[in-house]
Amino acid sequence: MDAKNFSIPILDRIFIEALFVIGVNLVLFTVFAHYDTLEWVYHFSRAHEDWELDEIVPIFFTLSVSLLVFSVRRWLETRALLAEVSQLSIRDSLTGLFNKQYIMNEFAKEDQRFKRSQIKYSVVLVDIDNFKTINERFGEKAGDVVIRQFTSIFMSLLRVNDVVARWSGEEFIILCPDTELTGASKLAEKLKTAILDFDFDSVGNITASFGVTMASVKDEFNETINRADICLYKAKQRGKNCIVAV
Repeated sequence: MDAKNFSIPILDRIFIEALFVIGVNLVLFTVFAHYDTLEWVYHFSRAHEDWELDEIVPIFFTLSVSLLVFSVRRWLETRALLAEVSQLSIRDSLTGLFNKQYIMNEFAKEDQRFKRSQIKYSVVLVDIDNFKTINERFGEKAGDVVIRQFTSIFMSLLRVNDVVARWSGEEFIILCPDTELTGASKLAEKLKTAILDFDFDSVGNITASFGVTMASVKDEFNETINRADICLYKAKQRGKNCIVAV
């Protein structure tokens, strides 16, 4: 089970335990109020002044407050930590983009919405051309820089609703909700031009190939992704640095 799946149950358990502690304290408060517990403690301490109870009893109050503050702080820290772990479980470590598992879930949800309301969506697969040669010539560190800079181009051009993920080593996938084939093809053209114009540090100029397709009612989302992959393969066969849309 990944962090995303178990973080919510842990938070629920912490919340339940906090409610339990609050409930117990409310019950004890009611009991103490009913039986005038503090008054009894007061008279008892006056009757046994040599025990110095009037100096000891306040310690329990300050200790309770300190434990409450400590518990609240630990709970807030735990929530923040689990939120961070949850994000790490759905993000690619190199680029910060979503990973394959996350976007597959997004595709499934978008496909359900499409089948229910006929709101079309499209898929864009992008692959860096000759990436193996880049790694061999400039080294893997330079290749990592290229991938991160590739990411910055995506983030600068994608719409708010578009979802991009790192699909594999040098391959990226974009889910374009509420977008027909023409719109997705225009997005691919913008990305293609921006990539070609970008100076990738020591690597210089590089290119990318694109496979674009639109979801069909008769297909499941896996078939839509496979169709985009076929388009990408055809783009590679046509000499790379091009877009194939079906």
